[in-house]
Amino acid sequence: MNYNYKIVIAVLSALILSACGESSLEVYEEYSSEIYVTAPELVSIGLLDSYGNHSDFDPNYLLTISPYINHGVFDIFWEVISNKSYIVDVRINNFDGIVGSQRLFTDICDPYYSDCFQEQMLLCDYDSHFDIACAEPNGETQVANIGHLVNQIPQSLYLIVDICNEFGEFCHYMSIPVSVE
Repeated sequence: MNYNYKIVIAVLSALILSACGESSLEVYEEYSSEIYVTAPELVSIGLLDSYGNHSDFDPNYLLTISPYINHGVFDIFWEVISNKSYIVDVRINNFDGIVGSQRLFTDICDPYYSDCFQEQMLLCDYDSHFDIACAEPNGETQVANIGHLVNQIPQSLYLIVDICNEFGEFCHYMSIPVSVE
């Protein structure tokens, strides 16, 4: 009887363990499907202008980029929540929308394998010919001319950061007003 008792306990233990294995696999599949986000979320954008003014210090102050101050250097920064690759476009326009905007910079960001992180900063400079050059993390520079957007000096424009998933879908953008001298 002691021998049969051990067999019954062994069989019950095997059934319980196999059931636990199935349950933990199902829980893992549910958990893993919940942690993958299909669309990156743009949390915030900001600007450090040519004069050294920061958008976080006074959100109502109109920041300025000038080719004559600090060699036209300014910084754009943003924060993204994403655990998958995403595409970032930095643009400029004469209103706060994407339509008709001029692309200044684009990159594919992979949170695991590239220099694009959740919090990203882009160093750009603006010259008197209305060219804006932005440096990529690998050292290459992307240059765009914004002369067609400038009708007078100073001109009020909008810097835009547009974030899309790796397939160019599910996009989200934010803009920040800026004065261009």
